[in-house]
Amino acid sequence: MNRTDEHGPFFNKSGKTSIQINEFTYRWVIENVIHCRDDQNGECILSPTFSMYNRNDKFVFQLKAYPTGRNEYYNSYFCLDLKVISCPTGTTKVAAEICIIKEINSQEAICKTEKMVNLFITRGVSDIQHASFLNKDVFDKYLSDDSLTIKFRIRFRNSITYAGSQANPDSASAISKQSILEDFGLLLKVPKFSDVTVVVGDKEFPTHKNILSARCRVFAAMFDHEMKESKENVVKFDKEDPVIMAEVLHFIYTGNVRNIGKLATDLLAAADRYHLDALRLMCEEAVIAKLSLENVGEILKLVDLYETTRLHKSAMTFLATYGSEFAATEDYDAIMKSLSPASLLKVTKVLMQRP
Repeated sequence: MNRTDEHGPFFNKSGKTSIQINEFTYRWVIENVIHCRDDQNGECILSPTFSMYNRNDKFVFQLKAYPTGRNEYYNSYFCLDLKVISCPTGTTKVAAEICIIKEINSQEAICKTEKMVNLFITRGVSDIQHASFLNKDVFDKYLSDDSLTIKFRIRFRNSITYAGSQANPDSASAISKQSILEDFGLLLKVPKFSDVTVVVGDKEFPTHKNILSARCRVFAAMFDHEMKESKENVVKFDKEDPVIMAEVLHFIYTGNVRNIGKLATDLLAAADRYHLDALRLMCEEAVIAKLSLENVGEILKLVDLYETTRLHKSAMTFLATYGSEFAATEDYDAIMKSLSPASLLKVTKVLMQRP
């Protein structure tokens, strides 16, 4: 199944990296800012601190506004800086944008935008100069009832690798292990030596009892006892999805998952049904990476169904920061009603502890 050239074994390898974007928005209203028009150059106004989470890393920021410029070189500008209160170790690259908005005919309109730029957030670097607007424009055009509304948007980019070899090409052991995984994957495509067929709807998967039973105790239980499946060499799943079963079998044979980014929730349920702990952990990581206001309700339901500690911890951490936004969503009441009493109590306690 593998080829050899003059330099040794040659393997077909594959991998996939998903670029996932986590975007957050913070809105800051400065009331009576008109009275700051005559401030001294360098005087600033501070926003409340605000927190954001990216893949369980916590970032705490604060915005600084200089109505008459941050220094003498900007004395004709209304300047806005980003202050880093705390962040993880190392350097994080983000894209950020600051804009001034104003309500016009009861509709939010963006009056002025400083285009999205790349910033490097590093522990120990406090202030990051960001945006500058002509202060004459700010005071004469962009105020609403003497108040100024600023919207800050930040975007984190995460690369998640779901499949592929990390092996050192010079390591014979690593190459051998990768070769075995690829060869086992090919067994799913070559029915010649299969001895049991997994049937899901109209789809048939030629498989092998030894591999299924060694990797999955649910299949092992079927084959260890004198069950119908063992005698007829056919295992039928009437309520399973063929796409999900294909991924489950691919994981059983290779230890990898091809479409976990799209199928993480369904695969988590399958991992629970078939007691595939490693697949379960992979699915949890993929779900956590996409945690947002749009899907936190769905994740809370997963916590209820599968009692997953990692998802529970991530969801509670998220709600501790974005509880107010969560409570304002259209689905809030329905989500809370769908939770078990234990989960409802935990979520309520987190929401009540918010300042």
